[in-house]
Amino acid sequence: LVPPAAAAEPRAKEASVQTRFRESEAQTDPYTPDYYVPAGRPEPEVLLLESLTHENGLPVGMREVHMIEYAREKRRLEDALPPFTDEASLLLRKKLMEVQEMREFDLRNQEMDNARDQRIGMLRKAILDRDQGNEFLAEQRIEALRQRKLEERDNKLAKIQAKRVKVLRKLTKQREALRLPGAPARAGKRQGHPSGGGGGGRDIIA
Repeated sequence: LVPPAAAAEPRAKEASVQTRFRESEAQTDPYTPDYYVPAGRPEPEVLLLESLTHENGLPVGMREVHMIEYAREKRRLEDALPPFTDEASLLLRKKLMEVQEMREFDLRNQEMDNARDQRIGMLRKAILDRDQGNEFLAEQRIEALRQRKLEERDNKLAKIQAKRVKVLRKLTKQREALRLPGAPARAGKRQGHPSGGGGGGRDIIA
């Protein structure tokens, strides 16, 4: 028996591989609304908190409570607006909307004033902190200068004292060198009384 001849393998070939992974980028997510309100039903009030996020309205404070109450009043006003049936209803609707717009305008002005006052307060606090820091640095510089001057004074006093001791020692040596050899340290002589009396004289030690 003769084995079959081996077929020559081509230099290039195609191969396919199937894995359990998939390309997530190729998968599309269809649009889904954040919430759905059935037709004919009023919009729930909880949606008033939709725009609030952490540190931007949450946790809820007094400002957010006032905004929620204002949104409720605005919704009640919009529900109470007359329909577009006649000219009188149109004029009344226009007047009510103008009043509402003025209220919103005043509310925005008040919010801007509050934000401005808050920024001014922060600037004042920053300026006060800066002034206190500058005052502290100035006190530190003055204290360092005082300590340096005291140290210089002590050094000068020490030098003067050392020089004084040196001069005193030099004078003492010169005084000892001027004394005669063998002479007593102090010599006394007797002098008579200026009036000439012998008994009334006294010894004067020079």
